[in-house]
Amino acid sequence: MYVQGVRGFGQDDLGRLTGASATDQVYRPGQNTAICEKGGDIKDLADCSCGYHAYFDEEARDTPHFYDAEIGGVVRGYGKTVIGTKGFRAEKSDLVALFPTNAAPKRRRPVGVAVWAFIWSA
Repeated sequence: MYVQGVRGFGQDDLGRLTGASATDQVYRPGQNTAICEKGGDIKDLADCSCGYHAYFDEEARDTPHFYDAEIGGVVRGYGKTVIGTKGFRAEKSDLVALFPTNAAPKRRRPVGVAVWAFIWSA
């Protein structure tokens, strides 16, 4: 079972997707598994703020994870997951789709679209 939401992404100098605020973490094709900042795998999401964050609707544009984001994305979260009133935080996440945001790009660099161009089948 999984949940689906929207989030913002940044880009590193190689054009790879990163978190909008955690720019040192690259979001890769396929399954992404969060690592706890306290070290190791995520054991209990209630004890930290680690994981992949996403929001349920367009109001996400006013949140820290969309603030100044160059690229928007639809993601699905699964594994250990915390559901909130506006969105979720999950141990694992996959990319479903990308879309442009209204934020001005910080650099003009193409996203690795060939890597991300795939058809999702359930």
